[in-house]
Amino acid sequence: MRLDLTILIIINYFENVAASEEDIRQIKYVDLDRYLNLEEAIDVLKRLNDTKSDYLELKVLGTTEMEGKESKNDIYLVIIGDHSKPVIFFDCGIHPREWISPATCFFLIERLAGFYEHGQKYHSKSSITNFQWQFIPILNPDGYNLTHGSNILQRKNRRPFDATLFDKDEIKYCSCDKNPEKCSGVDLNRNFPSGWGLGNSKFVRRSKLPCSRLYKGQKPLSEPETQILDKHLRSLGNQIIGAFSIHSYGRQILYTKGWLKKDDKDQITSAEQKRLQKFAESINKDLNFRIGNVDEVLGEQFLEGGASDDYFYNTLKINISYTIELDPGIDDTDVGFDLPIEQILPIGKKMWKTLKRIAYAFKKMYPAA
Repeated sequence: MRLDLTILIIINYFENVAASEEDIRQIKYVDLDRYLNLEEAIDVLKRLNDTKSDYLELKVLGTTEMEGKESKNDIYLVIIGDHSKPVIFFDCGIHPREWISPATCFFLIERLAGFYEHGQKYHSKSSITNFQWQFIPILNPDGYNLTHGSNILQRKNRRPFDATLFDKDEIKYCSCDKNPEKCSGVDLNRNFPSGWGLGNSKFVRRSKLPCSRLYKGQKPLSEPETQILDKHLRSLGNQIIGAFSIHSYGRQILYTKGWLKKDDKDQITSAEQKRLQKFAESINKDLNFRIGNVDEVLGEQFLEGGASDDYFYNTLKINISYTIELDPGIDDTDVGFDLPIEQILPIGKKMWKTLKRIAYAFKKMYPAA
């Protein structure tokens, strides 16, 4: 009799797991057969919001409006979960050409919405519901819009070139007078305060030039996009406990400080490094990505300050902060940013498992959450 009862419990467990996954997938708004353009992406957000779920909220944090630029786009925030809970935050699409970043974040948003709407009844003890999940799915909407039009490799935002901000030698070197469009834009992920303008000698020179894809801007947080992010995260205060910046490519989990060599005297302490390494290892089991600081993983030629993960950790003091570089691998330059659409679903599924590991890891850190 006891054996029969055990078998029944096991059968019911697996039936519930299967049912929960099926229920979660019932909320389906994201087309995984292609990369969405900006208009389609916004439509997905609005349709999700129209479900009037008690667990999901869509906010407009601000716009990309700036002097000298005719077009502007809204920057959206998606909030999923109980507003009283600690916040785990994701920025996505800061570099427009990295299409798999917003595609993956939309997948996670859809899965979370499905979980809160249908999955909780099967997973009442899940760590997911202990936290509030926040996403900016496309932080650089102007640039993202351009990648679906005239420049698929756009990295920067759309700030117009202003000759009054540069000296004659810089303008001449970049041929800005002949091609002002080449000199437009700021790399938003080099515009944050921590390590701004610092790094290897080549980056220090290039990040001052308006024609460089790494141009850091005239000052930290000079751009509407980075100002909007800064204002929102500061409004959360101590409620935010984790922050992740989603990029491609390289298959890496990188932690601060990304502008310093690993043995620099101002690098994070060994205790901090061990904590960040341990947390990253705990969430890496489905990804199998390389983990470390930039110098360890990529080398001195990639030491560049002003990234959002450095800002999360060093400016806002969010002590669990990373950049996650999605597929393909760093040496797969033939694919690079042109990741086949067939990879959207498998990468999304791996990151969904990773998100669940993130929730579990934070639950162990904050058992009262």
